[in-house]
Amino acid sequence: AIDASMHIYQSMVVVGRSGDAMLTDADGQVTSHLLGMFYRTLRMLEAGIKPIYVFEGKPPTMKKGELAARREKREEANAELAKAKEEGNAELV
Repeated sequence: AIDASMHIYQSMVVVGRSGDAMLTDADGQVTSHLLGMFYRTLRMLEAGIKPIYVFEGKPPTMKKGELAARREKREEANAELAKAKEEGNAELV
């Protein structure tokens, strides 16, 4: 079974990115996760694997601390990205 949430996140982080820009449709909606899921699923099917995606509900309570730490890191990274954009530092973007 495949954790759909993790798979979607990985696709959004990796697929269709150029610097801080993400792959979007004509309306500006992020679509990189759709392409990521499509191509990964296609590769699995070609290899004879029948993927089963699991869409879990609310995260378990014991994961609360980890989620808070991730949120903090994400906020710090977003702040650094905004600063780099403001300063015109293309290397950090």
